[in-house]
Amino acid sequence: MDIVTKTEWIAGVPALSCYDADAAAGLPLVLVLHGFTGRKEDSLGQATALARRGYYAVAIDAHLHGELGARPFDPAQVAARMAEIAVVTAGALGPLIAAFSAEDGPADAGRVGLIGTSMGGAIICHYLPQRHPAVKAAVAMIAGIPAIWPTVLRNARPLYPSFGVTDEMIREAEQIPYPPFLEGVDDFPLLMQYGEADPLIPIDAIREIHAQVSAHSTGPAKLVVRTYPDVGHETPPRMVAEAMAWLARYV
Repeated sequence: MDIVTKTEWIAGVPALSCYDADAAAGLPLVLVLHGFTGRKEDSLGQATALARRGYYAVAIDAHLHGELGARPFDPAQVAARMAEIAVVTAGALGPLIAAFSAEDGPADAGRVGLIGTSMGGAIICHYLPQRHPAVKAAVAMIAGIPAIWPTVLRNARPLYPSFGVTDEMIREAEQIPYPPFLEGVDDFPLLMQYGEADPLIPIDAIREIHAQVSAHSTGPAKLVVRTYPDVGHETPPRMVAEAMAWLARYV
C-alpha cells in the first residue's frame, strides 16, 4: 500500500492529507483535529492509520495554531482565546467539506467523519449543531467541551503553568454564552471518550451532561460516552481502536 502524504491550503485552511494512492475513487473523507498547542503534523500518525483503513484523511491546523499561529507559539497568549479558536475553526469545516465536494478526486465528500483530540474534540462538539449534512459520525477524544471550559481552566492552572491561566481568564470564560450542549444532535453518532483518571476533564460533569442530552433522545442512543479506568489525559491504543471502529461503523 502506497500512502500519499501532501500538504496544501484548502478553503483557506492549512491541511495535511493522507490516502492510498492505489485505491479507487470514493474514499470516505475524515477530518482530523489536533489538541491545544499542537499542529496538523502532530496528527500524521493518526491520519496515516486512517488512510491504511481506506479513508482520505485530512489533518488541519486549528485557528492560531500551526501555520495559522505565531512563531514561537505562546500558550499563555493563545489559551485566553479558546472560545475564538472553537468558533473560527468550527466555521472553517463546512467550507473545507464543500471544497472537497467541488473536486473530482479520490475523496468522497458525501461521507465525512470527524475525529478530534482534546481541544480538537471540543471544536467538533462546538461544530456539530451546525454540521454539514455530509457529516455522518464523529469521535471526540478527551475533549474539554465548551460547556465546562471554566472548570478545565481551573484544573489546567496547576497542571500546565505555561498556559498562563489567570482569574480574569476564568471569569471571562464564565461569562461566555455557550449554546446548549449538542443541541439537535442527540440522534447523531458521536462517540466521546475519556480517561477516568483525567486530571483536566471533570468526568462527573461529562456524565451529567450526557444524561441530560440522552433524556431528550427519542430514538436509539447514538451519543455514547466511553470511559477508561486508570487513563489520564491521553489516548491509549484501546481508545484509538474503538474510535476507528466507530468511524468504520457509521462512515
